[in-house]
Amino acid sequence: KIAIRTANLLSLRMDSIEAIAEPEQPDEREQSYRQRYRRVILLLDSQVRLLRLSERLRGQDYADVVERWLVSELSRPGRRKIFTDQQYARIVSRLADQDARNQARRRAIVMAWNESTTQSNHQFKDVVAPDHKLILAPRWLVTQRDAAIAADELLQHLESSVPKPLAYTGELDGSDLGWWPKLGMLWHRPWETQAKQLAESLKSTPVAKGGDDE
Repeated sequence: KIAIRTANLLSLRMDSIEAIAEPEQPDEREQSYRQRYRRVILLLDSQVRLLRLSERLRGQDYADVVERWLVSELSRPGRRKIFTDQQYARIVSRLADQDARNQARRRAIVMAWNESTTQSNHQFKDVVAPDHKLILAPRWLVTQRDAAIAADELLQHLESSVPKPLAYTGELDGSDLGWWPKLGMLWHRPWETQAKQLAESLKSTPVAKGGDDE
């Protein structure tokens, strides 16, 4: 949470610095802010890589939130020059890896379904609408049925490459790192295309040689 709050605040600071930036060398205070910003972005990049290893659906959801924020951040004016070429290219390359992202999501769906076959408190509660009809079947069987339906719906959604309809206008307005979406709500959204565009833009710009200093 500290990293999240710090990232949001430093993003605002970078906007302010960029707005008043002079051609001269930035002063020591500005350099300090840029260094802190660079470090927190690299930290978030490391955290999201760990989140993508999670077998929990919510872990994948939050990885989407962080990656969406990172794509937005790295697209903002002046951000690229804060990093070394290697750092920026590495982060952008990972963000543009749609196959790896979908593979992590798919693994989490399958693992959640497998878990639901032995546990009554499954992870798909936000996907399947409550069934208020009288069901003449054991509760455990209904729970497994709901989980199977939800897993199938999520897998179909993942393979469809089409965004889910929004439940209400403005549902995706929140881009703050503290925001939490419904399952699968950030899949196939413009931010994923924007990540690929960032990666494409690097192909026309040679990456300078040099070490990674962070």
